[in-house]
Amino acid sequence: MMFSGTMERNGKIKDYSCERLEPVRLPVLARCYVIPNNRSSFTMNEVKSENVMDRWIESFTNSLVQFVRNEMSEYRLYAVVNPLTRFFDTLTNCYIRLNRKRIKGDFGIDDQTHALSALGRVLVLIVRLMSPFTPFFSEYIWQRLRNIIGAPEESVHFTLLPTSDNTLIDEVVERRVQAMRDCIDLVRVSRERKGIPVKYPLKEIIVVNRNSQFLEDVKSLEQYILSEVNVRQLTISQDKKKYGIMLKADPNFRALGARLKGDQKKVVDYLKNEVTDNELEQFLIEGVLFRLLTVEMASLLYLDMNLLQKNSVSVTQVLKAIQTVNGYETNSDGKTIVMLDVSEDSLLVEEGLAREITNRVQKLRKTAKLISTDPAIVYCTVRPEASKITEVLMLHKERIEEATGTPIFLEALPSNKSATATNVSTIKDAEVSMWLVAKSAANVVTVSSNGNTVSIKLTSNSDEVLSYRDLLYEIRSALDLWEGNVSLTLSNGTRFHPTTPVEELSGQTVTVQT
Repeated sequence: MMFSGTMERNGKIKDYSCERLEPVRLPVLARCYVIPNNRSSFTMNEVKSENVMDRWIESFTNSLVQFVRNEMSEYRLYAVVNPLTRFFDTLTNCYIRLNRKRIKGDFGIDDQTHALSALGRVLVLIVRLMSPFTPFFSEYIWQRLRNIIGAPEESVHFTLLPTSDNTLIDEVVERRVQAMRDCIDLVRVSRERKGIPVKYPLKEIIVVNRNSQFLEDVKSLEQYILSEVNVRQLTISQDKKKYGIMLKADPNFRALGARLKGDQKKVVDYLKNEVTDNELEQFLIEGVLFRLLTVEMASLLYLDMNLLQKNSVSVTQVLKAIQTVNGYETNSDGKTIVMLDVSEDSLLVEEGLAREITNRVQKLRKTAKLISTDPAIVYCTVRPEASKITEVLMLHKERIEEATGTPIFLEALPSNKSATATNVSTIKDAEVSMWLVAKSAANVVTVSSNGNTVSIKLTSNSDEVLSYRDLLYEIRSALDLWEGNVSLTLSNGTRFHPTTPVEELSGQTVTVQT
């Protein structure tokens, strides 16, 4: 059990076990594996990257280091655990997700090296920072990084708690990325509300915010936003009237009640029913709300001046109309309103279906434990044949093959071939059957557990034979068997001994016992 104790506000010791990190631990490890798998050719680059996402993740990480050290210096250890665990969600769902093509090398070796180096540096920094709180998790990652970075320390616990590099902290970049993430989150919620998966492209998003700096930040990262939410066009605007947006005053009942006592209701009624958009605009600019009122009302709002201050009122943007307006699904966090064009377009629908098929092929490759350079082919049939899916396959076949690196044959699996992985699924009322055949079955073992079957490569990307421990990790990852102990049983009923060379499993079928 992995744990460390930290003191809470009430002085009690709280144990933070590995379960606290379970939602983020395994996805991170799977993504970190890209580095050790390329260790034979990858060398960390210490040159500062000019890519905005590389600059952001290093700035974000160093800001976190600064925050943790400040809190620990004040003995507020309870305050650092949540930001540390949330860091991995940010790392995986923002940095790695938005940079997966760069990390894979789609934009060239130099760009890949910058991305992997930035990822490696922040991982080294964060595992050193987390080591007092999650010692075994940090050690696990450290052992997979230390050879790449050339660290002499055999354990992360032989290193000092890191200090932040203030030269890498860029508040402007952090602000821009936060604006981008706010917009992406709002669009995702809108898609979920309408039941439109991200794989289906949409025409346009309109971002409305009265803050010009926010809109400039959003525009500066336009391509990342459009790519992540799969939308063709981004429009930004401060013109709330054009889109039927009004300002709304939200009284701070605690602040008003403490000052106004029983007269609070009169002021609240004024704020909710009488205050105008122009007055609220002025309030946002000057920080005070001024209006010539009756003597009775004036006596309620600071005896000598008719004003309310920002600690008494907050202002948000809301739509005058209903949630879906003229084909646009709207969402808001109070400051920003995002309008997503959800109207149907036949070309975009076809593109979405093509991405559905691409996704199925990629999942097959993942099930077969193939990397992007491993050759394979896919056989595919569609029932009924006269369906929209068949039409999309014919029109977008080359594009799907290019995206997956896998040739597709529109026919059933030939009788003289054996499938490495199979998939049968339904897309738009059509049954799509796929068979993936890896061109080389050498150094592959077939593993089955509870009716699930996968093929596992016995060598790493650098052609090194996996250790028994690494093989078990691959099996656990492929079959989602993270709980309890596992053992391997050969087809003849004998148990595979951990000391037996792993390469002897090549071409065999084994069963996992838990």
